[in-house]
Amino acid sequence: MDKITLSELIPKISELSGGHTRADVRTILDATAEAIKCYAKKGQAVSIPGLGRFYPATRAARTCRNLQTGLPVSVPAKRSLAFKPGSETKDLDK
Repeated sequence: MDKITLSELIPKISELSGGHTRADVRTILDATAEAIKCYAKKGQAVSIPGLGRFYPATRAARTCRNLQTGLPVSVPAKRSLAFKPGSETKDLDK
């Protein structure tokens, strides 16, 4: 699986959007990412039709093991951003 970078994604979005400049696309992508993070910090999910849903997720505190020493290590609870693909993007074979 190849990884697409932002510098490869921006020209493709510019081409598909029909006339938006690369600078405009970059500004919109940056603003979208900031808006999603802002809502996630407030505990709200963001749904993008045709793509999926970004939502805040909480990982419970747990005990792991340090692989070098073998001693148990406590890992605190953590909030992160999760993504669930929509029904249109789940099956890419269609």
